[in-house]
Amino acid sequence: MTTRRRKKTSAQPAEPTQPAWRQPPPKRRTQVRRTQAVVQRVDGLPDRAAGGASQWLKLLLAAPKDPRATGRRLAIGLAAIALVIGFVQLTQGNLFTVSAAGTQIRGCQRVSTEAVYAASALDQQNLFSIQPAAAVARIEALPGVAATSIHVRLPDQVIIDVREYAPLVALQVVTTTVWLADDGTQIPMVGDPPPLSLIDVNGAAVAPEGYLQPQVLANLKALHTARSDLTAVYHGTLEGLYFRAAGGWTVYLGDGAQMDSRLALLAATERDIIAHGRRVDVIDMRFDGHALLR
Repeated sequence: MTTRRRKKTSAQPAEPTQPAWRQPPPKRRTQVRRTQAVVQRVDGLPDRAAGGASQWLKLLLAAPKDPRATGRRLAIGLAAIALVIGFVQLTQGNLFTVSAAGTQIRGCQRVSTEAVYAASALDQQNLFSIQPAAAVARIEALPGVAATSIHVRLPDQVIIDVREYAPLVALQVVTTTVWLADDGTQIPMVGDPPPLSLIDVNGAAVAPEGYLQPQVLANLKALHTARSDLTAVYHGTLEGLYFRAAGGWTVYLGDGAQMDSRLALLAATERDIIAHGRRVDVIDMRFDGHALLR
């Protein structure tokens, strides 16, 4: 019996090692440490810097090699810079500065335009930085101003429309006279006088704070509406509101409420007096629902 011997496979020859002059020189330890530190700094950027330097780095690395695309990006960047510079010039340039020469104030008859402009506090402000609501509030705080609106126009024009209170009554207390609007607001004594005057003999119509009693003011408004031809009204501690009628008699109205019903009863009483030719010196309306004749 013959045995077959396996042939020994010859081992593949190992790749010949390259000569030392062809192998790259080994890196120094200091250079390896620097490379690792740079990698750590780039990878360890904080989140807030991720939108900053790291993003710019990525954009630069991803920038196309096409010169035309690079030129387009450069043009867009220059346009953005120009927009920023233009915006800064708009908000800080003298071209858009508010001045008295470029401000038009309309509707002032009793309130001076100088007072309105000073209260607006818009002088030398940039047109893009003014706050119209705040300026309106300051102007409406002036005595006699009921409402205000502000409009702006490029480059530096401002239009202020003012609506003033209409005077209702000239209140005379001893030696002092003030003009009041229909809401009791004191207004400047300029222009046409109020249609009604109230002579407060004893100062009882004025509250301790210095303004007209609300009930007295309400009764004055009702009286002026019913008798627009009446120009002079008096006020006394006991009589309240009273006036001298065209028929020659004195009417005591008092200070109570329901003035409309009192005035309606007064009109009916006067018609009856004229119809019957009665001689009357006083019509007392201080008691609701009654007209006492003397």
